[in-house]
Amino acid sequence: FEDSISAVGKTSGSGKAVGTPAAKSATEVRRTVTAALGPQIKPYLRSCAPSGIDVNKIETYVTLSLDKSGRLTGVSFNKQTGVNDSNRTQSGPVKDCIMQAVRAASPYSGLDAEYYDVWKTHAMRMRSTG
Repeated sequence: FEDSISAVGKTSGSGKAVGTPAAKSATEVRRTVTAALGPQIKPYLRSCAPSGIDVNKIETYVTLSLDKSGRLTGVSFNKQTGVNDSNRTQSGPVKDCIMQAVRAASPYSGLDAEYYDVWKTHAMRMRSTG
């Protein structure tokens, strides 16, 4: 009995998993893609980000269209949230900065070609400030 209990969770062999690794879910792939793209876009945002009261509250939603090599083939503006009386005049410049930054950062690297069907169109929520 003690031998059976001490063997629970242990297998013979090298301790490596056997079989085919599980495929990533679309949600996991999207999260990984966002994590890969963000740092590539951020330096361009820094160079054009407007400043002002509550500008950091503006979130801009865009959808990127990418080819298999990670090159941006299109970008569409979806919406902005967090716009208020204090930052309304900055909402346009924030949108423009983000659109400019995603174009300038292309082509993107670090994208797993195996999951191209998931990331060929990729929606992102962005702020112009870090």
